[in-house]
Amino acid sequence: MILLDTSLLILAYGRRGRNEAEPPPVTMLRRLIVSGASLGIPAIVLQEVLAGVRSQTHFEQLRSHLAAFRIVTATPEHHVEAARITAACTAKKSLAPRPRP
Repeated sequence: MILLDTSLLILAYGRRGRNEAEPPPVTMLRRLIVSGASLGIPAIVLQEVLAGVRSQTHFEQLRSHLAAFRIVTATPEHHVEAARITAACTAKKSLAPRPRP
């Protein structure tokens, strides 16, 4: 499954002028959707995207569009594992030789 991030969804579903070209990441997302790729949205990303909407009408339209994607929720165990990975990466980074100026 490919998880979609806030910045991509804002690009894809945000307001653009009629004459503005579609950004390349949005074109890629469109291709993934058409191809039937497994796409999901982390629940926190759903919240972030919807929180930025200014009108109730746009909120409901966007909510309806995003409902087509699988919403992925994290468990406490996911957060613990993410913290473990971050700590391991940080430890390795601190052990790595630093380039000399």
